[in-house]
Amino acid sequence: MQAVINAVSLTQPIFNHKRIASYGEVMVAYTEQMLNTWQDGETRDINADMMRLTLSIVMKTIFTLDLTQTEAKDIMMMAWYETNRQLDFPIPYWFPTPLFFNIVLCCDRNMA
Repeated sequence: MQAVINAVSLTQPIFNHKRIASYGEVMVAYTEQMLNTWQDGETRDINADMMRLTLSIVMKTIFTLDLTQTEAKDIMMMAWYETNRQLDFPIPYWFPTPLFFNIVLCCDRNMA
């Protein structure tokens, strides 16, 4: 029960009425920033774009951190890797796929 009380007390400031009101400004600014990079006629991976946007908004509003696109991509890659590791993803991680090389690059950047 104490763990629940501790978790609530840690997260409660995030959901303060004034803080929630300020999140909208960040959401609009980050969305406009993302849309300004889009070009007419290009094909987009909307899932990846929305994941990066959501991650950037959460990091800014909750942790007051601005992520670069590379940092956001690295975090998403590590989260994907960990999720699939827990699900016993059928392709071995060491198998030389583009994903494997992206994970290696991501780890190299973050371990340096």
